[in-house]
Amino acid sequence: MQITDDSGHQWTISGLLFDMDGTLIDSGHVVDRSWQRWAESVGVADRLEILYGRPSLATVQHCFPDADPQHLQHLHRQFDDIERADLEGIVPRPGAVELLAWITERRIPWSIVTSADAALATARLGASGIAAPHLVTCDDVAFGKPHPEPFLLGAQRIATPPSACLGVEDQPAGISSVRAAGCCSVGVWGVAGDITAPDLAGLLRLLQSAQS
Repeated sequence: MQITDDSGHQWTISGLLFDMDGTLIDSGHVVDRSWQRWAESVGVADRLEILYGRPSLATVQHCFPDADPQHLQHLHRQFDDIERADLEGIVPRPGAVELLAWITERRIPWSIVTSADAALATARLGASGIAAPHLVTCDDVAFGKPHPEPFLLGAQRIATPPSACLGVEDQPAGISSVRAAGCCSVGVWGVAGDITAPDLAGLLRLLQSAQS
């Protein structure tokens, strides 16, 4: 399908790559709650700064800049335990079910590309009822977002050139990763990309228009 971005550049798109948390599933309240619980348990509640859109280890390192690698891994495992245990209230974001059904019906290849690890991603997707045909997690890459590796691997998983992929994100770090990979970035939920859609329903309308 032919899609024109906000600058007037035309892209030939044949695959889609979606961020998970905040983009396809509503988990922001769970993420914030888990970080707050972790920060209180390790004594950094007064200086917690969540680096949204990046692997969780980045936030741990930000809170403990002088910690040695072994201690960082210990702190990170503590956060992982808290986060994986909290699935309360995780649901698809409005329009996600309809968008994914439309894509699947037309056999357009797609994947989720998330900064979560495989265990957490599987748990959250299960809680939301979303079944992804392909999944890229932080366990699969050496460098997380905003590095291009996650979306380059996502494009590889769906056997589609990066330049023929839309990368859909709700965080600036994710948009940077999409662009660095050479994909067309779509910003949703208030984040700007090469294409900016207000929500997933808006993205669906864009895709429907491109296919008509």
